[in-house]
Amino acid sequence: MALLSVLIKQLLQPYMDASEIYNHPLSISLLLLLLLLTLVQLLKITRHSRNHLKLPTSPPKLSILGNLHQLLGTLPHRSLKALSERYGPLMFVYFGNSPTLVVSSAELASEMIKTHDIVISNRPKTTPANILLYECRDVGDPQVWDNPEDFLPDRFVNNTVDLNGQNFQFIPFGAGRRGCPGISFALAAIEYVIANLLYWFDWNLPRGEVLENLDMIEVSGLAVHKKLALHLVPTLYSPYP
Repeated sequence: MALLSVLIKQLLQPYMDASEIYNHPLSISLLLLLLLLTLVQLLKITRHSRNHLKLPTSPPKLSILGNLHQLLGTLPHRSLKALSERYGPLMFVYFGNSPTLVVSSAELASEMIKTHDIVISNRPKTTPANILLYECRDVGDPQVWDNPEDFLPDRFVNNTVDLNGQNFQFIPFGAGRRGCPGISFALAAIEYVIANLLYWFDWNLPRGEVLENLDMIEVSGLAVHKKLALHLVPTLYSPYP
């Protein structure tokens, strides 16, 4: 209060005598305004403290960038994976000023999408998410798949993992209430195209290239894909003599 009185006196001193300062209506208005601003600031600090205690573990962030500086580079999905290994599979990060909850394990994804789906169903719908629903679905969790960095298509042969959203080790079409409604159509269309390509053509690498030297480095975009496109040479195959 003493500090407020000094500030008011300094503001009004050029315009009136000291005896008139404390009786002037403007001094009372300034005092009330300063008290109101102080109260609002205290409420913000208290609310932030309460909310902060309920949030999952979060990496240190900058005031404006949030955690964007920790995602620099061409592979932000790997940066998020590294952060999750340090701060846990349920992590709270800031993309700028936008708070984001990052789930990095199949168990927590199942719990959130199936058990607590109604609770999180009101999460903000961003424009990229409305346009593209597939990003960051790659199989890469070593706790779920053996040698996830290796190309082992045989791992899916005679595998009981259901890709329709019932098992969360592999969810190419999403799961829960927001699962893709066109699963059957997509599977039929993809199977038809791939089956015809494999049936009518033999596929080989270009001359001079060997499978062991095939570059499998990925890059982030609308979806994670190979940095260098895969080049193959088709040879027409005829089942008839």
